[in-house]
Amino acid sequence: MMSFSASPRQTRPKFTYWQEVLSHISVGKGVSVVAARGARYYPRPGVTFVPFSDAPPIEYGLLWRAGEDNARVRAFIQIIREIHPPARRSGRG
Repeated sequence: MMSFSASPRQTRPKFTYWQEVLSHISVGKGVSVVAARGARYYPRPGVTFVPFSDAPPIEYGLLWRAGEDNARVRAFIQIIREIHPPARRSGRG
């Protein structure tokens, strides 16, 4: 007789947009980690934002398609750097 152990397959919904995640959460079908400013920009009925402090902060960055570094991208990056200079990191690579 052959026996084996397998955990049940878990399927998770896949979302394209943040609003879909919030809709899913608002009807009690999930949770998500989000930056603290999410509560400020995305308040909605049925969603509670619970702060926690035992995890590293979420860091944001600029992304663009490989090979598409052009004058517009560089100008945009320069404006962002002038508005919000990169943070000084101590003790990191």
